[in-house]
Amino acid sequence: MAYDIFISYRRDGGADIARQIQLVLENYGYKVFLDYDSANTESFEKKIKSGIAEASIFLFVLSNGSLGRCCNDGDWVRKEIEYAFELQKNIVPVNPDREFGDFPNDCPELVRKALGQHTFVEIFTGQQLKPTIETLVKQRIQPIVSPTKNGGDEVPVYIEVDMDCQIEVFDKPLCAVEAGVCKDVYMRAGMKKITAISAENPVDRIVIKPKILANEDNYIEIKLSSIKDEREKEELERKHKAEEQKRKEAERIRIEEERKKEEARKLNNHNGHEYVDLGLPSGLKWATCNVGATKPEEYGDYYAWGEIKPKQCYDDDNYTYKSNPETLPLSADAANVNWGGKWRMPTRAEQDELRNHCTWEWTTLNGIKGCKVISKKNGNSIFLPAAGYRYYDNLYNAGSYGYYWSSSLSTSSSLRAYFLYFSSDDVVWSSHGRYFGQSVRAVCECA
Repeated sequence: MAYDIFISYRRDGGADIARQIQLVLENYGYKVFLDYDSANTESFEKKIKSGIAEASIFLFVLSNGSLGRCCNDGDWVRKEIEYAFELQKNIVPVNPDREFGDFPNDCPELVRKALGQHTFVEIFTGQQLKPTIETLVKQRIQPIVSPTKNGGDEVPVYIEVDMDCQIEVFDKPLCAVEAGVCKDVYMRAGMKKITAISAENPVDRIVIKPKILANEDNYIEIKLSSIKDEREKEELERKHKAEEQKRKEAERIRIEEERKKEEARKLNNHNGHEYVDLGLPSGLKWATCNVGATKPEEYGDYYAWGEIKPKQCYDDDNYTYKSNPETLPLSADAANVNWGGKWRMPTRAEQDELRNHCTWEWTTLNGIKGCKVISKKNGNSIFLPAAGYRYYDNLYNAGSYGYYWSSSLSTSSSLRAYFLYFSSDDVVWSSHGRYFGQSVRAVCECA
């Protein structure tokens, strides 16, 4: 099939105007070659070169950036221009909406020469499209080639489609057809392979094999919308399946993480209470929450030193533990009595180990202020809420300070005991009266 005009264009930025030019030129009766498919080596050699060779006019669309990649040896636009120049085709460069300004600095000399020796024809889109193309036809096309006339061996075929598309016959471009417009073309009689390719998405295409009859009009109606609908339905189903698979995978991961957490909880559990291995030199494990609490951020109960039950009022008058041991016995240890097993209160030296081998970060956990104590060795951590202390029936400094008993008696006075306390500014040692109500964070020597 001979063509009157071959349209060359850069798909990025030039595809739409190329199709518009094709439709208008075909309405004038010209046979126009416009390749819709992505070019590859085989199609360039067999299809593109054939189209250029058969056409009388090589029309190039100078869209914005159309020559930007011509510096590359394998660029298809460059190959088309150079091949047209080699065959001494009538080259007509068109400049749509004056988008093209000047040749890129790295534009090959042969491309410059092929296009630059011709006057650029200005075409304007919108309402000015047909008038400007009419001028193009009169001035640059008709003097070279007249519209192809129907040969005696061809019969009229009327094609109507429900979507803008490109029509191919035996895999060669025939024409573009607008949706709802009955397009008249000519073909030889006989069995045909006709492919309709959607201009919106080339994936949507349909192949029919009608028999073109001689000496009578042939009408072909092609419906691409059903193909599009089916594709979109399949894509939606694939999307839903992918989302469902993603959801199931996320659920599987969540369950697996919960299982691992549960296993870790069971492994790091002694006598019903969880602990954390902070990698301390002593190997001592610290509980995840205060005695009397069930969550790390809960304050828990308050104990006077040596007493094993919380109470309403804390003062020297109702203080019951009068012994003066250097370190509390387990029978007077609030952690051991309430939690059992190997749980106990830490000594001053063990609290000092915690202070020296961890980073103390003032933070908030579930709305409760306190310190996140992070191991310098393994990164594991515990949270100590700033629970304050109790004196008489009042709670003081909650949210600002944490006061945690050690099991060690003060060396300066048997009436006092050591404790570790912290704020947003510091972590320090101190000692005061044993009758104050303070927090207890238990430790154990678990395997």
